[in-house]
Amino acid sequence: MTDFLLAIGTTKGLILGRSNDRISWTLSEPQFFMNGVYAVAIDVRGRSPRLLASATSEHWGPSVFHSDDLGVTWAEPDEGSIAFPVDTDVSLGRVWQLAPSLSEPGVVWAGSEPQGLFRSVDGGEHFSFVRTLWTTRTGRIGAPDSEARPSTPFSLIPPTRGGWWWRCRPAASIAATTPVSPGRRPTPA
Repeated sequence: MTDFLLAIGTTKGLILGRSNDRISWTLSEPQFFMNGVYAVAIDVRGRSPRLLASATSEHWGPSVFHSDDLGVTWAEPDEGSIAFPVDTDVSLGRVWQLAPSLSEPGVVWAGSEPQGLFRSVDGGEHFSFVRTLWTTRTGRIGAPDSEARPSTPFSLIPPTRGGWWWRCRPAASIAATTPVSPGRRPTPA
């Protein structure tokens, strides 16, 4: 019989639900109690599933935790799992997205606030900053870049009603762009 796992991230913690029929569920006690859990991923690429959770403590800050026993125990490296490099002069607000790579074993991607992309090559235990998406003509992804270099495959459009927009430019055609803003559906430009 197949077991199903449901991960419910809230601003007060993480609740895991288990079921073998998806009709009746057994819910766990809250984990990461009084910490915001903004992203959860279930990585089924290995021999056993690995759970990844982005939890943000108001005291200790954000981190990515992992569990190899379906949430019975959780681990985090002593030095922390994810942070912006010191030279960026930026603090990590929270991790909004965790995504195991579909094509690279052991690789997990994390998207953050402020805007940043991180890559892990050890199943989500440690993350490194993807600097190429951070640096733009003006020096940082959070700064307006109205005239992106032709070699840059993306640029940011300053907000009109909150949130930054990404504009991707395929190599074949700079005219084909797709603006995307947080919380809004992509629309052709």
